[in-house]
Amino acid sequence: DLGSALRAIVRCAQSPPLYFAEVLEKALDKSKEKTVTRVMVTRAEIDLAQIRTEFEKKTGQSLKDVVVKKMKGDLEKLLLQLLGN
Repeated sequence: DLGSALRAIVRCAQSPPLYFAEVLEKALDKSKEKTVTRVMVTRAEIDLAQIRTEFEKKTGQSLKDVVVKKMKGDLEKLLLQLLGN
């Protein structure tokens, strides 16, 4: 709905790395491969390092460790390459 969209815009404008860390947390929890891939590919050259930091602060886990647990095969390898591992 419109209210949810506006709240997402405000959260993203306030802190894009935190916003995308939250998006990744939810997508990884539900194994939404398309969302995880979209966020990581589109943010790789912009602020993925900051997203990794925010993700770890928020969840207490490294983004790399969660990717290894939740993703498999070629997608896991691609995402780990984006993360610099």
